[in-house]
Amino acid sequence: MKKYINGFLRLGTAAALLIVIYNQNKHIKQLKTDNESIDLIRNERDSLKSEIFTKDIQIGSYIHILDLLDTELDADCKAKVDELKKQVE
Repeated sequence: MKKYINGFLRLGTAAALLIVIYNQNKHIKQLKTDNESIDLIRNERDSLKSEIFTKDIQIGSYIHILDLLDTELDADCKAKVDELKKQVE
């Protein structure tokens, strides 16, 4: 019986090592797919940030133009612009 114990211990150790290696490989594959998903989300976020930046610049331009219209137009034109603003809103 004693001569078989050493063999069983080696077999059990080898089996435990294989199980650990299998689980590590499974976790590594999962991390790789998670990293790919994170990269896709980052790219989409960066794209949306640049789109928001562009829209903010456009809105700032429109606000600047409206401010210029209020300050530099005569009363007749201001009335027409105010009427158009009310129609748009």
